[in-house]
Amino acid sequence: MNFDLERIRADFPILKREVNGHPLAYLDSAASAQRPLAVINAESHFYQHGYAAVHRGIHSLSAQATTDMENVRLQAARFLNASSPEEIVFVKGTTEGINLVANSWGASQLKAGDNLIITEMEHHANIVPWQMVAQRTGAEIRVLPLNDNGELALEALAELIDSRTRLLAVTHVSNVLGTVNPVKALVAQAKAAGLVTLVDGAQAVMHGKVDVQDIDCDFYVFSSHKIYGPNGVGILYGRKALLDEMPPWEGGGSMIDQVLLPTGTTWNKAPWRFEAGTPNTGGIIGFGAALNYVESIGLDAIQQREQALMRYALDKLASVPDLVIYGPQDRAGVIAFNLGKHHAYDVGSFLDQYGIAIRTGHHCAMPLMRRFAVPAMCRASFAFYNSEEEADRLAAGLTRIHRLLGG
Repeated sequence: MNFDLERIRADFPILKREVNGHPLAYLDSAASAQRPLAVINAESHFYQHGYAAVHRGIHSLSAQATTDMENVRLQAARFLNASSPEEIVFVKGTTEGINLVANSWGASQLKAGDNLIITEMEHHANIVPWQMVAQRTGAEIRVLPLNDNGELALEALAELIDSRTRLLAVTHVSNVLGTVNPVKALVAQAKAAGLVTLVDGAQAVMHGKVDVQDIDCDFYVFSSHKIYGPNGVGILYGRKALLDEMPPWEGGGSMIDQVLLPTGTTWNKAPWRFEAGTPNTGGIIGFGAALNYVESIGLDAIQQREQALMRYALDKLASVPDLVIYGPQDRAGVIAFNLGKHHAYDVGSFLDQYGIAIRTGHHCAMPLMRRFAVPAMCRASFAFYNSEEEADRLAAGLTRIHRLLGG
């Protein structure tokens, strides 16, 4: 495919601005991606011309808003190749989706003496909810470790599983290292032992096609804002047989069937029993526009473009003195590094003066930081709208910092 980078960059208004007197080089899409005009306009149009509360409204605006929102549910099901739109739950984001599973499935199924497996590379959102439910239920948490290359020690998984293991929760792509985990193989191994499986797809869905039926996981979760959509919206895919058996974790409107006093209230069917209260309808409409946008370009084309850009960036960064790059050679979207003895915050602050936006800190992955014995890392994350010239500027900026501050 002839990838028209200039046309694509024109779709993102913010990329035209300057920061500190320099053109913006936005290398922080793993934290939150920028929005194309198609998404901005779709959400704005909804609020200007179509806003109404959804569900149970008999007037035309409400009925249309409900239809539009449910069409996005259908669209998300097709995007993930779910078997039914009833396997798609609207949530606020990846964090809420994992908390939903932990507090519904986890709290109702885990018992004292059970155990569950997470990994050393997880984002805190796929650690802390499981710690909280384990504390409540008496379950044990086991950790699949990393090797020195920033990849999971896959051979250790069999040793962690026993007759009381109930769940494997694993990220599809590391938000720090860009490591692409073999989730299909991990899920197959877990399912062979009777485990339920959850995959955190927050850093995967924007980089290539995801097929939940092919992966065969029980849950898959991601956020809209990672894939060029609005904040405050996410998707939890759940296998229908599991969702149908799970109790609600929040109470309120829309998630009920009948409300009786003093007790006896009954629940709506899944997925609506997990969507208490008024949803972020405008955000959901914008999310649908984001899915349309990336599919209009093509996820295969996006993947090819980003992989070429990552190879280019890694090659350029190899020339920077005293630069330590963490993680495997083959990666998706992100490059984590440190420059000599300088703290990540200082490096990020200097780069910002050159108009280069990166993320610094522990990246909500403190266990991973401890594994590599560093307090923080710099992270440059690339999207299909980034250019080779921006990778050049990153390498040049780091070289300039090294020259100014030393190693």
